[in-house]
Amino acid sequence: MQGLLYLIFSYLARFVQRSHNQALAAAFSRQVLEEWPYTIECSYSDNGTGYMGKQDHDFAVLSKAHGIGQRFMGVKRPQTNGKAELVLKTLIEEAYSKHIFDSRMVTEWLLRGL
Repeated sequence: MQGLLYLIFSYLARFVQRSHNQALAAAFSRQVLEEWPYTIECSYSDNGTGYMGKQDHDFAVLSKAHGIGQRFMGVKRPQTNGKAELVLKTLIEEAYSKHIFDSRMVTEWLLRGL
């Protein structure tokens, strides 16, 4: 179940990352906090504008209000991004092999850009 949750969060975080929208990042996090019965201790993301900014940044305010720490990948560290992409690709392939998704199209969308 933990791998599936990671996959779902990664899938949605990828969408948020492509949008570069802090309000969308906060809205996604708000929905996750309301609907999932799991404690989130820390978010780990790139340095995109959807996840970081000033102290009053939507995502930072929401994270702080719920006691969620924030960590960011090192700047100009493509090794870190490469490792994250490999983990995502592995989880997606594993999930697909267990028939979690009904459509190959969804999987192809998830893998786009890896």
